[in-house]
Amino acid sequence: MKRIGLIGAVILLALSSLACSGEQAKPNIGEGRLYYTVVEGGNARIEWLDNTGASDYMVGSLPSRSRISSQGKGTYDRLKKKDARNAKTAYSPSVSGNGRELIYMCGRPAILRVVNVKTHEEEAIVSSPEELTHPDFSRTEPGKFIYLRGDSTRDKQNIYVQEVGKAPLSILSSRRLGCPTWSNFGRDLYFTYESSDTGIALYKMSADHPNTNTKKILSRVSEARMSPYGSELAVIIDGRLTIYDIYKKTKREIVHEGGCTSPTWSPSGKKLAFVRENCLYIVDQMGGDLTQINSKNEMIVDAFWAAKP
Repeated sequence: MKRIGLIGAVILLALSSLACSGEQAKPNIGEGRLYYTVVEGGNARIEWLDNTGASDYMVGSLPSRSRISSQGKGTYDRLKKKDARNAKTAYSPSVSGNGRELIYMCGRPAILRVVNVKTHEEEAIVSSPEELTHPDFSRTEPGKFIYLRGDSTRDKQNIYVQEVGKAPLSILSSRRLGCPTWSNFGRDLYFTYESSDTGIALYKMSADHPNTNTKKILSRVSEARMSPYGSELAVIIDGRLTIYDIYKKTKREIVHEGGCTSPTWSPSGKKLAFVRENCLYIVDQMGGDLTQINSKNEMIVDAFWAAKP
C-alpha cells in the first residue's frame, strides 16, 4: 500500500509540474462559441473557443506548427495549402444571430469579408481605400450589417448599413463616430460620438430615419454592445464594464477595474466577455469573479460571443 501511495504521489507531482510549465488548458465557457483576435508577430488571426473547451483558428495568419500539432498529422500542411485566406491578417469578428456567418476586417486598404463558419467559404463584400471598422450583424434581419467607414476628404466618418450582395447605404455622417451596435427591437442603432463640448457619449438613432432624430443616452461611454435579449447594453464607462438598462435608465458596474474594452454577451445573455490588458476574460452578468481565457503570452485585442453554428 505504501508503494502504491508513493507512485500516486509521484504522478500527482509530475502532473502539477506539467500544468505549471506548459500552456494552460482553455476553460469551458459554458455556451456558444467565443471568437477573438490574436495578434502575434505583427499579424492577426481570429480563433474561437466553444462550450466543450475545444479551440481552433477561424481565419487569418496561419498559427505555428506547435499550436496545431495536437490536431493530427498533416494538419499544418493541409491548412497551409487550403487557400490564400490563411495568410491574411484578420480581426474584428462579428457573427450572425444563427452563428453561421462571420464578418471580419482584413488588411490595408481595408476589406470587409464574410465567411461561412461551417464550410469556410468566403468572399469580399466591402472594399474601400478608406478606413473600415466596427462591423456588426443585425439581430433581426439576417445578412444585414453595419460598419464605420472613414471619409478623409471631408474628415468625417459614416455609418453604413448593408446587406450581403447589395449596395451600402450611409445613414449617418459626422466626425468622431464610433462603435455602432443594433438594438433587439425595431431598427434602432446605438453609437458613440465624441464632442469637444460634452466629451464622448452614447447616442441612439432610428435606421428608418437616417441622419436625423439622434438622442443622447449616456455620458462617458466609449463602447457599447446590445444584449441578445431584453433591454440591456454592456457599456464601457471610464474604462469599466457596466450594464445599462435603456428602459429603466439604471447602471450596474460589474468590473470595477479600468482598461476594459470589447464587451460581448454570451448567447443567453447570462455572461459577458471582455478584453483588458491584452487578456480575454469572462464574468457573470451580475458581476463576481473573472475567468481568464488566454495565456499571458497571447495578445487579444477584441472578441465576439455567438451561438454555435
